[in-house]
Amino acid sequence: MPGEVILLVEDDVVSAKFCRRALEAQGYVVYHAKDCQSARGLMMEQSFALIFVDLMLPDGDGFELTRYVRSRPELAGIPVIMCSACEREETFIEAFAAGVNDFIRKPSRSTELLVRAANVLQLREAQLRVVALQQS
Repeated sequence: MPGEVILLVEDDVVSAKFCRRALEAQGYVVYHAKDCQSARGLMMEQSFALIFVDLMLPDGDGFELTRYVRSRPELAGIPVIMCSACEREETFIEAFAAGVNDFIRKPSRSTELLVRAANVLQLREAQLRVVALQQS
C-alpha cells in the first residue's frame, strides 16, 4: 500500500539498495538500518507499518530483533518479514518461532518482495479494522 512506512534492516549494501529501490518505486517510504541497535533506535523514533529484517546482522540476528519487536506492546503488531540466503530448514522454523509473518529467501525478485509486503500490509489493515469494529 503506497505511502506506508517500512523499516529495512539490512547490512549488505547491495541487498539494501535492491530492496529500497523496489519498495520506493511502489510508493513506500523506506527507512534503513544497518544493524540491530540502529533498528531499535529508529523503532523508538518512527512508526512503521512493516519491518524487513535480514537474518545475519553485525550486532545480532533477525531472530533476536524479531523477538524484541514481539516483546514490546507498542511494536508487537508490526508485521515482520525475514530475508535470508540461508537454506537450512531449521532457520525457517526458528524464524517463525521468533514471530516473523513471512520469510523470503535471497536472492529474491522484486515482484516477490512487493507481493509479500502487500499481503502482510493488507492483513494488518484487516486486523486493525476488526479491532476498531470490536471497540465500537
